[in-house]
Amino acid sequence: MRAKGLLMALGFVLLVVLVAWLTGDKSPFAAGADAGTDAPPAATE
Repeated sequence: MRAKGLLMALGFVLLVVLVAWLTGDKSPFAAGADAGTDAPPAATE
């Protein structure tokens, strides 16, 4: 049961990443850096 839940969670994460990649966002985890204006000051240093 626990393994099935873990597999479903992993599949969901992969699905979200795949959709984000297909919509044109190459790195869904770096969306703030891609926006430019929303990037924190630490990112430019």
